[in-house]
Amino acid sequence: MDSNWQVLQPSRFLKEIPKHLLDIQDVTSSVYMQAEHQKLPNKQSCLTNDPQDTEHAAVKTGNSETETVNNLFDEDSKESNETILPCNGNDFLKRFSSEERATVSHLFHQWAKKAAFKEPKRLLDKVAFVIDERLRVKKTAQKDVLRSLKSCLKTNEAFQYAENVLQWLQIPAEKRAYITREKQEHFQKLRIETAMGSSAATSKQIAYLQSLGCTTTPTSRLHASRLIEQYKSL
Repeated sequence: MDSNWQVLQPSRFLKEIPKHLLDIQDVTSSVYMQAEHQKLPNKQSCLTNDPQDTEHAAVKTGNSETETVNNLFDEDSKESNETILPCNGNDFLKRFSSEERATVSHLFHQWAKKAAFKEPKRLLDKVAFVIDERLRVKKTAQKDVLRSLKSCLKTNEAFQYAENVLQWLQIPAEKRAYITREKQEHFQKLRIETAMGSSAATSKQIAYLQSLGCTTTPTSRLHASRLIEQYKSL
């Protein structure tokens, strides 16, 4: 409660004050109290305002906060998309055979590790310079691969491949090793499945399938292996 509304106890010297002074004091006090009473609703109205205005302000504040969060989310999304967007650098390697790709990849990775070639354009210029130097040497092996590589260094695919190599080297070494290991296991599994798919099922596989109650004749070792897994899970 406001101190102006508190009831004060009369002083013991009140009786000694002249009556005409008490009348003036009463009038002044009443006027002061009325003025304060009028100011109090105004202060409350300033603090509370109209409920609709307050609700509108709250909604506006909430919308501004939501917009801020959304803007931050959009910026993060853009940044993550820029990082996650697949690069078409692998299309560049498809120009070469599986044996030639190792030479191309090694040449790019060798110079991409240097601090002076952290930009795709500079990396491509360095690779072109190294190719020229190697072609001048008579004993250089795989000159056909180097000539073929130099002829396509100015393409968009080569630029994207250089970006891909630089982004790859920015990944921590432990994570790169993990990704490389996963890729090796994946391709090894594909090679095994390809080999098993092109060879006939063994007699042991057929006998084991018959013992499991399988009446289907497998068409390949891969088919027999999958049938075995299927019947073992039953």
